[in-house]
Amino acid sequence: MGSGLTNTLIQLFILRALVGVGEAAYSTVGPAMLVDHYQPSRRPLALSIFYTAIPVGAALSYIASGVISEHWGWRAVFLAGGIPGLGLAIVCFFLRDPQRGQSDAVPTTSRSKTEPTSIMTSISILARNRDFLISTGGYIAFTFAFGALAVWMPYYLQKVQGWSVEKSTITFGIIVVSSGLLGTLGGGWVAQKMGGSSRSCMKLCGICMAIAAPTSLVALYCDNHLLAMTGLFISSLFSFATQGPVNAVILNSVTAPLRPFAIGSSVLLIHALGDVPSPWLIGVISDSDWGMPIAMSLIPIAMAISCVIWLIAGRRC
Repeated sequence: MGSGLTNTLIQLFILRALVGVGEAAYSTVGPAMLVDHYQPSRRPLALSIFYTAIPVGAALSYIASGVISEHWGWRAVFLAGGIPGLGLAIVCFFLRDPQRGQSDAVPTTSRSKTEPTSIMTSISILARNRDFLISTGGYIAFTFAFGALAVWMPYYLQKVQGWSVEKSTITFGIIVVSSGLLGTLGGGWVAQKMGGSSRSCMKLCGICMAIAAPTSLVALYCDNHLLAMTGLFISSLFSFATQGPVNAVILNSVTAPLRPFAIGSSVLLIHALGDVPSPWLIGVISDSDWGMPIAMSLIPIAMAISCVIWLIAGRRC
């Protein structure tokens, strides 16, 4: 809300940074708290419902911000976005804090003997955790691919395929929102039907990326617009289907007290090694003699890498 009341760029920068701090805390504590309410077999679907907030929230923000800014200006957009958030923050004070690990096969107390005593101890535990490392490794490759796709695909459609700005952005937005909603929920539902174990979740993620990688090639290099968008929809659909299952594996790979740190470490790694460098790298290659079509080939390659990693994890979990 404060972002809508700023008068200088520095004020806006500070307040937007504080928003990032809050979002980072929520994205780590939220999933870890959520899984305490569900048995392991039901966690992939529960987490999938949680992660549908990304495509649904993005869609609502595009629509609402456009309408609000058109009538009342950009400041009103921040106020409209902050007021519901403030209401939810108040509700959070009245939520019952679940006992850590209360839904695990062997429930743990809130102060378990296995609870790490320092950040370095936590890092050491994760560094030796095979399930965490392999699942996060595949997640890094996935995020590398999809982060670059989200940044560059509309521009790629304009520059290489000759689409207009309006057509490329609207079409891409509709595809991401629809495939995100259907794919995220569908992936969680299928994972639950498969039993919700880490092994079945990793197999499902690997299979989904085995479909997403080749269909992304169709989206990138097919001259027929209808086929290209069909390929993009299928690729996005199966990419989003991995969100609930892979995060369930990460959370299930450690004891309850370590879950917030594990999901936070995973988020840090997938962004630092995934969707932070990938848009920049594709931009650098696009500006070179190789050109943008070659640069965008990194997307299906990264998807294929995540497929291999997750399929291997599905055999070893």
